[in-house]
Amino acid sequence: MNRYLSAVTLLGGAGLLGIGGEGPAPVNLAPNSQWEVWSGVGFAAQATPDGRSDSAALSASGNSTDAPGRSTLAMASTGALSVGDLVTVSGGRTDACLTIGPMRIVAMVPNRSITLRTYRGCTPGGSAPSSVTMVGVGNRAAIGTGDGPDNWTKSVTMPVWRNEPRGPYAANMPDDVGAMAALGARKDAAAERLIYTPFEGASLAQFAGKKVVFGIHGLHRVRGGSGTWRIYVNDGVSGPRRPCAAAGTSDRYQWLECSFTVPMNPRFLHVGVALEGATGDTYFFANPVLALGGSVGGAGNYQKPRSEILVPKVHISPTGWIDAKVTFPRARVPACGGFSYCFERDFYAETGGRVATTVLKAQGQLEGYNCNDVQVGTGVVRLMAWYDRSDPPSKSGSFLSQAVRCVKSFSTMDFPLNQSVSDPAMTGTGLYMTMLPGDSWDNVSEELDWFVLG
Repeated sequence: MNRYLSAVTLLGGAGLLGIGGEGPAPVNLAPNSQWEVWSGVGFAAQATPDGRSDSAALSASGNSTDAPGRSTLAMASTGALSVGDLVTVSGGRTDACLTIGPMRIVAMVPNRSITLRTYRGCTPGGSAPSSVTMVGVGNRAAIGTGDGPDNWTKSVTMPVWRNEPRGPYAANMPDDVGAMAALGARKDAAAERLIYTPFEGASLAQFAGKKVVFGIHGLHRVRGGSGTWRIYVNDGVSGPRRPCAAAGTSDRYQWLECSFTVPMNPRFLHVGVALEGATGDTYFFANPVLALGGSVGGAGNYQKPRSEILVPKVHISPTGWIDAKVTFPRARVPACGGFSYCFERDFYAETGGRVATTVLKAQGQLEGYNCNDVQVGTGVVRLMAWYDRSDPPSKSGSFLSQAVRCVKSFSTMDFPLNQSVSDPAMTGTGLYMTMLPGDSWDNVSEELDWFVLG
């Protein structure tokens, strides 16, 4: 039997179920369609690969104490962990260097050890047993605010999360077309649950009086009954609608697309999916397309807007970067490469996954002061300089420089992020460097205000 669903017309042309990708791809108006920024929620224990529950903590017998910016934890079982995953480390005697916030796994020997990138180049001062929990971005509590990925929302109490294509979680990704990530959801009740992108105010003019089509790739991974999922629309005039047929009961990814006409006077426009399965059913969605016209043409016609700019719902400050005390190393650090004194930054880890590794650039505000002596008559100045990587071809970003001793300096954050393909553990990172060993800054704060998506 052909593993792909063939394209068939449903409801007299109102919907399309299929995989194909014929004809030109439409301009995609669906925002944040790879679920890259989640400013309104934090991190929590990562869902298990099937989405049924949250990941349980694993045990580490001890940690290394000899490498700046790195710590290796001895673990007899690494469970579902993979290089690139985020974890938190906790325990009554765990060193403070390891408990600041989520850290990314940069190396692993399965069922023996994981190596973590630590915050601001710190080195644990001692070794102790600890608990290691895989974490990720999402709203997975029994209650919630309705927040999901930026410019998307959901039924308030339904858990949703970002599924990264690593390790056993890769099974939740489409295997017929590419996607950076999938949006996971677990139904918390038998009643219908919604995930949709909302448009209001001036943004409605682009849709008013026009035929619009929405398509999305969906996987119903855990099914406890006969209900599946379908496309959902509400324009505030015609009321909530499900204008096209539901997905089938396949255990593979299915592409659904549905066209409808928006009235000339919509009060708002909500477009997304309605989940009709049983309590505990889990779903994964990828590559949503919202376009003008009557057809997307199948999953193969998804295209992501290039260099999409996203202004988050709320400002994001990375963990540990509000009124921070920042001290640069006094000795050369291996991760610094061609720079003498630096430490790595990992926005993916430091935001608990709220900023995905695929984000190309972060913009915002940076401030801090330096109370050391001002360097006069020399090219060596006190500064915090951003680079996306330590070796060529590196891109520089913002420089926060000392002008007056103990007087606060301000700078616009312009942070290009490393998009390394040779080392996935470096993707989405950068570094701060300085010219003077052991230089220190006080009251340093960062605020991320907008992003260029991948």
